[in-house]
Amino acid sequence: MIEGTVVRVDAHTTPPRLHVRADSTILSIIVRPETAIFTSEVATGRGGAASLDQIYRGDFVRVTIDPSGYATAIRASYRELSGRLDGLGGRALYLADGQVFRLADEALIIVDGREATRDLLRQGMDVTLRLNPQTNEVLAVRATSPVPPPRLPRIVPAPPVIEWVSVNAPGPLGIGDTLVVSVRGTPGGEAWFDIARVERGVRMVEGPVGRYTGRYTIRPGEAVGAGAVTVRLRVAGVETTRVADTVTVDGLPPEFVRRVPEPDSVVRSAQPSIAVWFNDRGPSGVNPGTVLTALYGAYSVWCVRRYDSTRAGALALFTCFLCGFVVLTIVGVHFRGPNWVFYWSPADWPKH
Repeated sequence: MIEGTVVRVDAHTTPPRLHVRADSTILSIIVRPETAIFTSEVATGRGGAASLDQIYRGDFVRVTIDPSGYATAIRASYRELSGRLDGLGGRALYLADGQVFRLADEALIIVDGREATRDLLRQGMDVTLRLNPQTNEVLAVRATSPVPPPRLPRIVPAPPVIEWVSVNAPGPLGIGDTLVVSVRGTPGGEAWFDIARVERGVRMVEGPVGRYTGRYTIRPGEAVGAGAVTVRLRVAGVETTRVADTVTVDGLPPEFVRRVPEPDSVVRSAQPSIAVWFNDRGPSGVNPGTVLTALYGAYSVWCVRRYDSTRAGALALFTCFLCGFVVLTIVGVHFRGPNWVFYWSPADWPKH
């Protein structure tokens, strides 16, 4: 029986030989095809029958020799452990868990499946060490470079879709009027609408699914002529914007500048003339319907006084009604645009 450390393995020579250092002597042992060879890992007991090329330099072996000097049985043992390389210093090999081992001068270094030199070992590599179980000297290192995580493609969610927008603003909005904006689009998001130069970020509530509704009440002092109503719909961090319509907001009441008769004045006529002058500060201007109605009324009163007949006044009102009906019909059929806004031509309608 010979015990020692493997110095070299000549598995492909004729005959195959195993060189073993026993004490201070190196013995060259001939291995026959019928030689029984076993390997075992001392920590786990893993192993079994093996071939000669599965024995590595540095393994501890027990060799049984027959009287002719040939090996009849070889039992090789080794220690193996795995870890992450933390660094090299001289002949010391440091693992990330704090263990330190001595690296043999002629240790076998394999990096990513190829034989290499120790200077190719890098911190962070995963290593498997093969050690002599008697001396704990590292005789083989199998290292694998860390695999970077796969680069996943950036997934950009599709922008939300706004199918249609409705704005209930048939005319100028005054103090206390409520602007209602409705949107149908991608469900499960958040929606707001803005009124140019008046208010921004009016929150809309979803309900039913995919329909968002928001309301805004005009306050005193707010005014804008043809201000754009812009709707914003955001789903999963992606936002879609759409200009819905234009509205006129008139939150500035008229300013009275003169009146006749003046306050606290003395009136001697039984039928005094009363007149009021005012300055319209808002963008909506004077309501033409109100002016037209006043003209109709004034014409009827003039007819009653001119002809001293209530029948003439009634005929004047009927004539005004007939004219107004004709004018309203023509405007409503040919010049009415979205939200009952006056347009000279459908080509002037806002683009949605």
